Amino acid sequence: MKPTPQQTAELTNYLKKELKFRESFEEIYDHILSALEHKADDANFQDTVNAIIKEDFGGHNRLPEIEKRIATSIADDCRRKFRGFFVDQLKAPSIFYYLPIGAALYFILDALQLAPKAVQVVFVLIMFCPSFLALFRYFKGGYAFEDRSASARDKVFGFTTWLPLWLTGGLILWMPKLDVYFIAHAIWGSGSYVLPAILLTLAMMYNVAVYKLYSDEFKFAK
Repeated sequence: MKPTPQQTAELTNYLKKELKFRESFEEIYDHILSALEHKADDANFQDTVNAIIKEDFGGHNRLPEIEKRIATSIADDCRRKFRGFFVDQLKAPSIFYYLPIGAALYFILDALQLAPKAVQVVFVLIMFCPSFLALFRYFKGGYAFEDRSASARDKVFGFTTWLPLWLTGGLILWMPKLDVYFIAHAIWGSGSYVLPAILLTLAMMYNVAVYKLYSDEFKFAK
């Protein structure tokens, strides 16, 4: 059976009402279309779809449960990939690219003799990058997937965006105390830019991991 455009639209509208996430819609929709290919052409479309949903998914009332399992699996895979993208940068050969970057940051900071607040401002700006990537994902996602429905990956991407903002908020809150501590313990100043260089390098790694996660998502665009 090959559904007509009208039948396809009806199936799409029904599944979009029942399902919340784009990924679960695509998986269940593709499964039903694939199953329809093996059904007789003269069969009733609605009855056939109902039979497929009952036989393969346990009925219409089981669709939310199926979606939850699909969404959980996708979100877990997304978290695993993000951790992998970040940790991989700490391993060879990627780490050999970041070592000279960290060294360059150290010498630049030491040459400029930047005050703690100046370096903290740079750190804050870097940590805002995931927020700009989130906006980019929202606008590009609508075109790439031709759908602005919620994604099972949204919570993970939200965490990668909010985590640096929380850290930035904490930094701003503790900035006065940090300045006193850094100066008192000679952590900041001439010859003491190792920690700032490390933190800035890690912030860059974090942004690269977030960017790779966004790029990986768009590989699934049709």
